[in-house]
Amino acid sequence: APGLDALSAGFSTRGSLAGWIKSVEPLSTRPIPWIAIYAAAASVLVEILDAPNFIVDISGVTSGGKTLSARIACSIWGSPDDKGGGLLGSWSDTLANIERRAGFLYSLPIVIDESQKAGRSASEAEAKIREVAHSITSGQGKGRAALVGIQSSDRWRAVMISTGEERLTSFCGAGGVAARIISIEGQPFGEKSEENATAADAVEAGIMENYGHIGRLLLTLLIEGRDKCGNIGGGILAA
Repeated sequence: APGLDALSAGFSTRGSLAGWIKSVEPLSTRPIPWIAIYAAAASVLVEILDAPNFIVDISGVTSGGKTLSARIACSIWGSPDDKGGGLLGSWSDTLANIERRAGFLYSLPIVIDESQKAGRSASEAEAKIREVAHSITSGQGKGRAALVGIQSSDRWRAVMISTGEERLTSFCGAGGVAARIISIEGQPFGEKSEENATAADAVEAGIMENYGHIGRLLLTLLIEGRDKCGNIGGGILAA
């Protein structure tokens, strides 16, 4: 499918595990990026533990480190880029394409940046965010018309990581879907300062040169018990 070959290519490695560990040292006093890392790692456990799909939503002011947190989450599995060949998706994508991405990844994390880009108007964005949140947490996309009959819908068992200026729960109401959204508000790298900006730049430079190693290490441990693990990642990393 268009775009999925590039997404598959994003599950690559660069640099070294030691290089990645060194890159994230500045996160020792910054818990929000670590929550994103843990969520990205936990995604492959959703089916194994028969847990419900859920969303980790990082919201706050512009230029506070939200996108970088999403990149860091991507970096445990592969390229943290948002361009072709990277794993970072965008809320500007269509609902159908987000569902195709989720179905293709199956148990690997769905990382989508900047919910404020979900629609051309506030009402359009709100409607799309509700649809995506419901779809992701339900684990099944919509059946769509095909040349003959209805095309089968995609399925997944995973965690979604989202960033944006406003909490996703503000669009989803109380209960239901909102109960499966973990909302984290704040600036992942702290208040604007030269020190925090330097730390953010160092982390970003480091993860762009060192990525894809932690996820493979995790899968190696899980595959050792693969009889109990089920379908991990839709076979993307089977090789």
